[in-house]
Amino acid sequence: MFASSSSDQARKNSTQGSTTKIIMDTLSKVTDRQEKASSSRPPSFLTSRLLSGNRTSDRQFLGDTQTCTHNLHIHASMNNTILTLTDSHGDPITTQSAGSAGFKKSARSGPEAGYQAMTKLIEKVEEKNVQIQTLHVLMKGFGPGRDSAFRAIRAKTAWDIKRISDTTPIPFNGCRPPKARRL
Repeated sequence: MFASSSSDQARKNSTQGSTTKIIMDTLSKVTDRQEKASSSRPPSFLTSRLLSGNRTSDRQFLGDTQTCTHNLHIHASMNNTILTLTDSHGDPITTQSAGSAGFKKSARSGPEAGYQAMTKLIEKVEEKNVQIQTLHVLMKGFGPGRDSAFRAIRAKTAWDIKRISDTTPIPFNGCRPPKARRL
């Protein structure tokens, strides 16, 4: 009886030893996989700088410490499109709207008004000899002049757009909406 219990204990020790060996092998394989994945995975989007040799495009993304030299605010409401060019600190350089571009009443709300307003803003910037190296475009609202103003930047200038942000305020169930209209 004593011999059988010692053989059982020896069997347990051998299975524990093999279990420990299996666990250690698995852990080493997992850490090897993680090291390979972390070395091949590109760094996070905001902290990375994509070099032209590593990727097919030449675009380089800004890091956390880098800032754009100018900001372009596009406020596209349903009735008007207001464009403001600021420096990196937020001080306005020039402002243009669809109304000041020559559109009146309901014509201010169209996409053509946003395009023409951006064209006028570009002319103002050229008159003031403002050198724009990098640009951060901030869009606010869902008006029809939003996309057409951005198309005008791409078509008429060679400004280097580094970031595009949407700053449209979205309520998290904030104020109660007005009562429904009865017709």
